[in-house]
This record gives sequence, structure tokens and C-alpha cells, in this order.
Amino acid sequence: MRRIHTLFLAAAVSVAALSGCATSGTTPASTTSRNSNVISRAELSQLQVRTARQAIEQLRPTWLRNRGISNANGADGVKVYMDVNQMGGIEALDQMSVAEIQEI
Repeated sequence: MRRIHTLFLAAAVSVAALSGCATSGTTPASTTSRNSNVISRAELSQLQVRTARQAIEQLRPTWLRNRGISNANGADGVKVYMDVNQMGGIEALDQMSVAEIQEI
């Protein structure tokens, strides 16, 4: 059985909290909403991409933009975590298959 991973991105300059927000009540089935802080498995399954970086570039490109101090490549502040383990910088996303990711 293939293990499904969850990815977390954190920027050193601007950290985005990826924790879920509690809601009250239920959402009608006819209403679709998207959490701008999470890329779901459903969203990933709609893409024709292979890597986590390609998925993020298509679905949430602002996640990869530097929001503070400019760096040479603009992404030095991004750190990638998979199941609470730091995997490295932005380049780690190029090594991660979308097929094995539950959510980002």
C-alpha cells in the first residue's frame, strides 16, 4: 500500500499557518468552497502534473513568491516539511510525486 504524504510549506519571512479553522454548522452540498491555505487531494487529482512544485505553481502560485526580503532566486525562505520532517528548500518539491500527496 502506498503511503500518502502531507506537505507543509513555511516561509522564513512570512509564515502561513496551515492549521484548519473550525466552522460551525454544515456547508450545503451545492456550495463548493476552497481553502486558500490548503491544496486538497481532490484538487491535485484534477491536474496533469507530476511534481508538487508544478501543482503549487498552477493552483497557488503566490505560495512560492517571496513576500519580504529579496533573495537571489526569490524562494530561499521556503522550507518544505513532509509529515513533520523537514525535507529541504523549494527544490525538494521537484522530487515529490503528486500521486503520493494527500494535501499540501
